[in-house]
Amino acid sequence: MPIYEYQCENGHKIEVFHGIDKPQIKECTICKAKVRRIISSFNLSKNAGIYVFSKEHGGRDILHDKTMTNRERREIISKMARNIKR
Repeated sequence: MPIYEYQCENGHKIEVFHGIDKPQIKECTICKAKVRRIISSFNLSKNAGIYVFSKEHGGRDILHDKTMTNRERREIISKMARNIKR
């Protein structure tokens, strides 16, 4: 049986076990406010984010490389953006 997560207008997060064929709940079990179903946090990738890799720079992640200065980073990204526009 799947676990569904809901959040109410007052900020309460609740988990509800019910079958796929059952309708969504309409109100918070704590305060009776209107609820909406949310995406479960365990489904989200811990490594989600934006990464920019450059073959010219050894395949490094340009945004997160600690050895690069912000100026170098901006120049590389500007050059990549110009190449994309062509």
